[in-house]
Amino acid sequence: MMGYVRKDFLLMRKQMRTYGVILLVYGAISAAGVWESYILSGFVVLVTLMCPLSAMAFDQVSRWDSYACTLPGGARNAVRGRYVYTAVIALGSVLICGALCLLIHAFGLLSDDPLEMVAATVTTGLVSLLMASITLPLCYRFGVERGRTLMTLVFVVAFVAIVGSAGFLFPAIGAEERLQESAAALAVGLILVTVAAYFISCRISQRIYAQKEW
Repeated sequence: MMGYVRKDFLLMRKQMRTYGVILLVYGAISAAGVWESYILSGFVVLVTLMCPLSAMAFDQVSRWDSYACTLPGGARNAVRGRYVYTAVIALGSVLICGALCLLIHAFGLLSDDPLEMVAATVTTGLVSLLMASITLPLCYRFGVERGRTLMTLVFVVAFVAIVGSAGFLFPAIGAEERLQESAAALAVGLILVTVAAYFISCRISQRIYAQKEW
């Protein structure tokens, strides 16, 4: 399985260097006071989703999927490797973006609370894995291009539903205080949901991939 993970890292090394340059540019703009730290946190979602999807697109163009099914590990390890790669990318993005936020704050260039910046970055990492849990099975089933389109539709519907129900779940009066009081429970719940969704998503993707074996 780790061979598949190394393959994705080698395949995406140039694109990851490009993301590194973009992150430095984002950091410089944030340090200049043009953007807030949430821009750096949001960068985690971009990298976590784009790296595996780009690797998957390369695999489809080169017919790697067909070749992987003939290897001893077969479809199961190919999918596991892609999910491990995505999780490592998410973790690395969280650590790098969080460290960059703290570094800029240490020089007095960001006024945001350090704990809030770290919490926002970690939360963004978990949310990005939840998004990957939906995106990867769609791309395995329908291909990267159609999968991206379906992913966009799913997230738009989810966003509208969340925004529409926010008024019922958290009335305006006292909403911030209630959120602060339940922050720990929400954090634990998000972690548990993310882990469960990621595991289930991996199993679903394995079944989809296995059906493509010839």
